[in-house]
Parts: sequence; structure tokens; C-alpha cells
Amino acid sequence: MDGNTLSNITIMGLATAPASTAVTFNGKSVGYGVYNSTSQTFFIGRLEKATTSGAWAADWSLEFGAGSQSSGWLWWWCYS
Repeated sequence: MDGNTLSNITIMGLATAPASTAVTFNGKSVGYGVYNSTSQTFFIGRLEKATTSGAWAADWSLEFGAGSQSSGWLWWWCYS
């Protein structure tokens, strides 16, 4: 199994900013994301502490804005 942590996630194709930039990972706050209106992306960084056993070691959920934004988005992940 891959033991690399997950560092960043960029969600692409968001035509408008989320209602809130607060981000939770498995129900725990991991800080705030950054919305870029020019590229229509939402960047979430500093996820290493939330994924210390590996990015794919267990199921996880990511939420931002006014609730879960999990359906229909294109995800891009980067390993540290």
C-alpha cells in the first residue's frame, strides 16, 4: 500500500466561490481553502497531518462550503 501523505487537492471547474472556505477532512477542521475566480479552482493544502498513515490507507471524506461538495467534481491530487 502507498504510504505517501496527501499534501494538496485542487478542485477544478467551480464557476462560483463556495459559501465558505472552511474545510473539514473526516469531520475535523483542516483550515481553509483558497478560491481562484480566474481559474475557477479551489485549492486545499496542508493535508499531510490528516493523512499521516497514507493518502489511500483508509476511506476519507472532504467537505467545504455549506456542506459536502462531493459529486460531479474533477479531483487532482499531489503527493508530498
